[in-house]
Amino acid sequence: MPIASLAGRSFGIHRNVIFVHATTLEEAEFDLKISNKVTDKAYKHCIKFPIHGTGQGSENSPMIWCFISSKLFDCHQKNAHGLLFASPTGDIIIRMSIIGFVDDSTCMAGGDPNQPVKILLSMMQADAQLWSDLLWCSGGKLELPKCGYHVIYYDFENNGIPKMRHRQGLPITLNDAHGAPNPVTPKNIFQQRKNVGHFKAPAGTSVTQYEEIMKKVRSISNAIVRIRVTRDKT
Repeated sequence: MPIASLAGRSFGIHRNVIFVHATTLEEAEFDLKISNKVTDKAYKHCIKFPIHGTGQGSENSPMIWCFISSKLFDCHQKNAHGLLFASPTGDIIIRMSIIGFVDDSTCMAGGDPNQPVKILLSMMQADAQLWSDLLWCSGGKLELPKCGYHVIYYDFENNGIPKMRHRQGLPITLNDAHGAPNPVTPKNIFQQRKNVGHFKAPAGTSVTQYEEIMKKVRSISNAIVRIRVTRDKT
C-alpha cells in the first residue's frame, strides 16, 4: 500500500485523499462473518502482523492496481529490449515491451531476423525476468508455473506476403525471488494458451475459443430453460 500511495500522488491524487485512504486501512477493524453470524473475533493491521493489501472486495482495488501497474509498465518499457512495430510505409513506428490487463501480462522481445534464435531468446528471457523482478518489488509475484512463450518467425514471399514459420525454441529459465531457477517451456505457434480469459495461438484458429464460448452459452441456456423464465420477468 505504500507503493500505491506514492503512485497515487504521482498521478495527481491530492495528498489529503492519500492520507485518509492510508489511515483508514491502517486503523480499520475487520469482523469475521460465518454463515449468518458475526464472530466476536476481529483483526486489524499492526506492526507484528501487517495487512499489506487493500482487502478482499475493496472497490478501489482496481484503480490502485491501475496506478501501480502503469508505473511498472513504464519501468519495463524503459529498461526492456522490447519490440518495434512499423506500418508498411514506415511512417509510424512504435516500440512495445509489454501489454497486460489486471494480472495477465505478455512481454514482447524481438530483433533482426538475421540474429540467431539463441540471441533472441536471451533478450526475451531478460525482459521476462525484469517483469518478474518488478512485480516482486511492488509486493506481487509472477506465477512462474503458468508462464509460457511463443517464438514467432516470418518468411516473406516474393510479393511481400508474410508467412509464419515454426521455429523451435529452447526452455528459458526465470529465477524466483529467492534465486531458484524455474524453467519456462516453449509452445509451438499452433498451441493455444489462455490469456485474459481468451484462448489464442499465433498461427492457430479460433476453434478452442469458439468451443469455450459455446460451452458457456449452452450452460446459460440450460439454466434459463430450467428456471422457466417468462418474458415479463427478464
